[in-house]
Amino acid sequence: MKFNSELRSRNSIAMWAKRSPEQRAAIAKKIGDAHRGRRATAATREKLSLAHLGHTPWNKGRKETRPEVIERFRQSHLGKKRSPEAIEKHRQAMLGHECRPETREKIRAKMLGRKITWADKISATNIGRKHTRATKKIIAAASSAHWKNSSYRSTVTAGIRAAKTSIEGRAKCSAASRKIWANPAAKKKRAQTLAKPSVRRKMQAGAEKGLRSARRKPNGLEQTVGALLNDIALGQWRYNGGGLGAKKIAGYFPDFVCDRQKKIIEVDGEYWHKDVVRDRKRNAAYRKNGYLLLVVKSSAVYNGTANKRLEKFCHG
Repeated sequence: MKFNSELRSRNSIAMWAKRSPEQRAAIAKKIGDAHRGRRATAATREKLSLAHLGHTPWNKGRKETRPEVIERFRQSHLGKKRSPEAIEKHRQAMLGHECRPETREKIRAKMLGRKITWADKISATNIGRKHTRATKKIIAAASSAHWKNSSYRSTVTAGIRAAKTSIEGRAKCSAASRKIWANPAAKKKRAQTLAKPSVRRKMQAGAEKGLRSARRKPNGLEQTVGALLNDIALGQWRYNGGGLGAKKIAGYFPDFVCDRQKKIIEVDGEYWHKDVVRDRKRNAAYRKNGYLLLVVKSSAVYNGTANKRLEKFCHG
């Protein structure tokens, strides 16, 4: 039985080799037309799979180089989309699979120095589409799982810190932002979103979190005042100024605080404190909460007239 099958196989190969390319194409088309629309049963597919086990595919390692064939393949796939069942089947089949290190290295070497041109195509195909709530939850869960990985988090953070937006990129961002705000409907929608209490609470919480996590250091003016306070009353005053361990009083972060005497010193620079109304509101909030306040201007620090005021306020 084995001898007969091998003989038939050799005869078939010999007959096929004698035919011209045109004859082969015609036979292939005839076979394709005859089988179009048919689907093999599960038993037949299983038999074919077992029959081909251990065999090397005839096209393994080969790459199609004929432009007309590549273009025909491309045209045949234009506009076609995989069904949700096929996508889910592929997703289930790939669950738990990991790309081998050598495969990753091959992909990296292949893409090295190339400019990815298909990104624009992907962006164009997704314009106007919106994720469903279920998809958003899946994306959020996956992102949270990734972010819990310390190595991934450090890599992303380092990339963000090292990345610098080019002048052209900044100009594009600025133009896109102006275009959005020039649209009255978009402007109204954004204003309505920002007016929601839940959104405002999230924004306030995010701002406070950023202030707490920021490692703010005193500037030159605040360092000068800090040195003067150490000479006048050593150990009584601490620099507050926002950041880790900062104390928030009446919604503000004062520059220097003396908790024992409930006193506050604000060092106001000429540039950042041009808004007199805002500073008056801040000062009134401090006094309303029972704190004694001294506002020191930068000009008074530089010309030396603030020394006596600081000494009198600390010992008064």
